[in-house]
Amino acid sequence: MSKTGTPRLFRDPFEPFDHGQHGEHRDGADDDEDAPRRGDRDALVEDRADEQQAVAQDFIKYLLANDDYIREAVSELNSFPAKTSLQNDKDILSKPVMAAIQPRVDRLIWPGPAPSTVESSGTTAFQNVFQNGMSIDKALKEAQGQMDTDMKSSDFTSMESKYAYFDEHK
Repeated sequence: MSKTGTPRLFRDPFEPFDHGQHGEHRDGADDDEDAPRRGDRDALVEDRADEQQAVAQDFIKYLLANDDYIREAVSELNSFPAKTSLQNDKDILSKPVMAAIQPRVDRLIWPGPAPSTVESSGTTAFQNVFQNGMSIDKALKEAQGQMDTDMKSSDFTSMESKYAYFDEHK
């Protein structure tokens, strides 16, 4: 049970947990190569029947509508709630970090989407440095080159000018 009396939503990060090995289930059965992997963004709903997608979306809506769940997430993840009805919650604002973030949270939220190449090229740069031994300078130069190439053929339009405080940074 959590401090709020709700069932514990997040496990202790130091608690032992058997994740199994990549390629096998904990029961030793072979893994399905096409099965969604941790980190797959659409693993919850990708390639699922419409009914399953609806159930998954209902579950997410349930979690996000549950104020106790969000309060617990704030406490466990040290993350300010996006739910506006909780942005002035006395329990949440009793935490010093949340109280410091609250007056400026609207200035901390990115004002719109970014081209997918920003994320994919950044991920590749990170992997090149930490997994492939590439120098930081070379990895960043390659990532920037990839982003430049991708953006030349992109029809992406920034929404940054719609940001409430955009004029302050001209």
